[in-house]
Amino acid sequence: MAAFTYRALDRLGAPQTGRREAASQEEVISWLSGAGLIPVEVRPGTKSLPAWLTQSLRGRRAVPAADLLRVTLQLAALLRAGLNLDRALAIVRRLIDRPATHALLDRLLEKIRAGSSFADALGREPDLPAHYVSMVRAGEVSGALPESLARLGEFLRRSHEIRSKIRSALVYPAILAVTVVLTLLVVLTVVLPRFEALFAASEAPIPWPTRIVLALGNGVADYGWFTLALLAAAGLYAWARLNAGAGRIALDAFLLRTRWTFGLPQTLEAARYLRTASTLCIGGLPLPAALRIAQEGIGNRAFKAAAVPVWVGIKEGQPLSPLLDRAKVYPKLAVQLARVGEETGRLPDMLIQAADMLDGEAQSIIERLLTLMVPVITLVMGALVALLIGSVLVGILSVNDLAF
Repeated sequence: MAAFTYRALDRLGAPQTGRREAASQEEVISWLSGAGLIPVEVRPGTKSLPAWLTQSLRGRRAVPAADLLRVTLQLAALLRAGLNLDRALAIVRRLIDRPATHALLDRLLEKIRAGSSFADALGREPDLPAHYVSMVRAGEVSGALPESLARLGEFLRRSHEIRSKIRSALVYPAILAVTVVLTLLVVLTVVLPRFEALFAASEAPIPWPTRIVLALGNGVADYGWFTLALLAAAGLYAWARLNAGAGRIALDAFLLRTRWTFGLPQTLEAARYLRTASTLCIGGLPLPAALRIAQEGIGNRAFKAAAVPVWVGIKEGQPLSPLLDRAKVYPKLAVQLARVGEETGRLPDMLIQAADMLDGEAQSIIERLLTLMVPVITLVMGALVALLIGSVLVGILSVNDLAF
């Protein structure tokens, strides 16, 4: 038996959390479903750093977002064509090449042929997001599963496009940063040692900038791997601690407050939150349940904490726009469009429009950041290389002065 922590929703969307001893995650999910709860997340209890590191190195073998998008769109098309669910899943399985996705579809097929509903089968997969399962469940209950899958596919497509654009935009700065590091390593470990013999053969006093640079080069050559391993271990430990509790919340709160991020965390998180909630509402879920599920997809923990009063206020019958305004983390655009949606009775549509606009604003912010990042990295690279070469030239000039 092992300890598992779980998060679930009741039929009204209220959160339920706790721990339970069980032989497997599937047993906990079955127990939650039997208790009338909707499983959101079931995972093993808190791991130590060595166990966390081992799992991280092995990988989760989760289904990639691109595969989940393909499966969703293909299922929607096949179900609209009139095929039943198990045959559609079998066809989709033959169209997918990745082993992790194959295994997922095999498990779903097995559960569905055993009499489980599609949503219940998905709910037993801990790596699938909560909004995905809830959207499918709403489609099954309303008898419009193909339409729900089509809306879900459009939601996933939009999210995938945004992530792809961000990753593509970061490729050039990443290559430039790696080039800077490699250039400095070559100068320190290859170029500088060639001058050390010259300085040692001369009787001239070596200037202090040259001595510092030579000592740095020797340190990199002699202790480089040890230093790299030490920094990697320290980085892994710091990353694990930041993701474990109060440290992560403090860092996330700082990212929301500081002006150095140009408001990018708020914009991205608000766009994801509003898009998820509006998609769930259009799919048939009531607004309180949609907001509660959308809250689970927020990555910034400080932003997630600010979203809790919004969901609680909606559950108590308060309007959405004042709650977003009082949270102090949502962009003004989101607040204003939510108010317009409430006044016109088209809140889900207006929330989707707000998410689209915020996504466009986030891309503009990223472009501005990259516009600043590239010349800064270039200038830093040039300054560091010039500093190293200048220190060597000072030493060479001192040797020449002694010769004359």
